[in-house]
Amino acid sequence: KTAYEIVSRDWSSDVCSSDLQGKMYTFRAPSQVLQTLADVGVDVVTQANNHAVDYGRRGLADAVAAKSSSPVAIVGLGANLADAIAPYHTVIKGNDIAIFGIDAFRPLPAWRAGADSAGVAVWKWNRVEILRQMKSAADGGALVVAYVHWGVEYDTCPRVSQEQIADDLIAAGARVIVGAHPHVLQGVGYKSGALVDYSLGNFAWYGHAGTPSIVLHVSVHSGQIISYSTTPVMWDKRGLPHEVTGTKATKVAQVLAKRS
Repeated sequence: KTAYEIVSRDWSSDVCSSDLQGKMYTFRAPSQVLQTLADVGVDVVTQANNHAVDYGRRGLADAVAAKSSSPVAIVGLGANLADAIAPYHTVIKGNDIAIFGIDAFRPLPAWRAGADSAGVAVWKWNRVEILRQMKSAADGGALVVAYVHWGVEYDTCPRVSQEQIADDLIAAGARVIVGAHPHVLQGVGYKSGALVDYSLGNFAWYGHAGTPSIVLHVSVHSGQIISYSTTPVMWDKRGLPHEVTGTKATKVAQVLAKRS
């Protein structure tokens, strides 16, 4: 079964039509998936994206409740603005890492978190607060990682708006910027001393089997980026990702090189 089929079936009985947003695609999943993610080794996820409030305030309340007891850290969404923009802090081999989740894709006003209201960390309205929090983390010695939902679906090159946002994040102290939403690979490389991957593509997806994707590896020492590498990935007809070798790996490398 695809994730979409599971979502549609398991939640159909408790969905009110008034909860649904007026969109072509709406996604929802039970909170048990957070335990599944933890079981397979995921440490942190972002919910700052254009599907975070697909089921309105009711769905948002469910997400906030799930976050409070989640075995996986969740960034980009919270009970209020401070909670939504707060990074996930962790120490890996002596390196302090701060990971932020940001939605920069044409959001609806109702999605944004407020001082006393739940929502998403939205670039359009929360830019100043996000950059302030990011600078604070960087000034405190953390390597700042920004995971940004941005861009246009199936664009193979970043838009000017993505580059401008990247510039602002770098100025605030971000040293790794990773993008999502286009569903396809975009370029990766260094920009003003920071590592920027504008879009990793889809890691898992129910359609388009054989589309190139990557896993990005970043090596850090004493709080500084030493190097990065990529693992070539494609997903099968079930939507499950697999590392590829041989001619398939060459294809992924060629696509990535061209777009970088």
